[in-house]
Amino acid sequence: MTDILQVFIAFGAGVLSFFSPCVLPLIPGYICFITGLHLEELTASSDRTFAKRRLILTEAVLFILGFSIIFVALGASATLLGSYFVAHKGLIRITGGIIIILFGLHVSGLLKIKFLEYEKKVHLRSKPVSWLGSLLVGMAFGFGWTPCVGPILGAILMLAATSDALAKGIMLLCFYSLGLALPFLLVAVGINRALNLFAKIKRYFKLISVVSGILLIIVGITILIPRASAEQAKPSKEVASDFALPGLDGQTLRLSDFKGKIVILDFWSISCPVCRRAIANFVKLYDKYKDKGLVIIGVNLDRADIDAVKRLSQSIGINYPVVKGDYALTQSYGGIRYTPTTFIIDKEMNIVKKFIGYTPVEVFESQINELLLGS
Repeated sequence: MTDILQVFIAFGAGVLSFFSPCVLPLIPGYICFITGLHLEELTASSDRTFAKRRLILTEAVLFILGFSIIFVALGASATLLGSYFVAHKGLIRITGGIIIILFGLHVSGLLKIKFLEYEKKVHLRSKPVSWLGSLLVGMAFGFGWTPCVGPILGAILMLAATSDALAKGIMLLCFYSLGLALPFLLVAVGINRALNLFAKIKRYFKLISVVSGILLIIVGITILIPRASAEQAKPSKEVASDFALPGLDGQTLRLSDFKGKIVILDFWSISCPVCRRAIANFVKLYDKYKDKGLVIIGVNLDRADIDAVKRLSQSIGINYPVVKGDYALTQSYGGIRYTPTTFIIDKEMNIVKKFIGYTPVEVFESQINELLLGS
């Protein structure tokens, strides 16, 4: 599935979550709660002062920020958790796709799953004072509204978990939050018209549920089919592009110099915390396998000068060669959009595996042993 399609699906899922039967009817109550105003005060056209409008808008934005923090944090967690299952990502993807399709069948009403009918809500009995109150109420909302939000949100979280990078998982949940936030904000600033619209929308709740279910089924199918087809169509062998780049010791390093060895080529950057976790694993792997035919080359993609990279490399204990990468090199490896991006190259200089994001050390060790034993 393309990034653009995933973004539209995440945004659409957020909009559908807002119009779900267990969220939409409660929105006026939430607006009253966070603003401290009665519904009569909110809807009184004769008393729509600038101060009141500003109050409503400010509290609504804080409420939105609260649930967005929760959803984005869930997206980040899902992506990080998903990276631990890289070794079994085919199974995870298939399982996730099937679960999302079941969610879709449940939401559409074609199949009733009893445990999804259980509704858990996190309520605050009284709003804490100050602007922090609306933020906390939004976070409470983000924590607990199921089953209407649950299956749809769960599908987007599964989509995030199968993403290749932390940034992508966060992006998907940002757009999900945006889809939920925009209609809430419009309702908050136009409560009179919104109440009339709610009365009309209520009769279409069944249709909204069916559309939501169809959306989930589409998400499940796109997770199951396109990625599997892409992997099957991908050529089994791709020759790694050679390069001649300056190492931290001032000597030019060429990839072709290591023909006959197993090479791990790791693209990383200083500002990437996940890169440092990966580097710690590579340090251990290099110590263990350097005498058995393994070479690890770190490719730094920062604009910092080579001395800055050298100081950092020493401070974090990198014990393998590091070179300064450039745009031409990243393009020759298909364009490096996220760090870390890591390639495993066999003794004939063919790329056999590509990993995006953090990958458990056991996955690399398994690949190394497989290539060494196959020699």
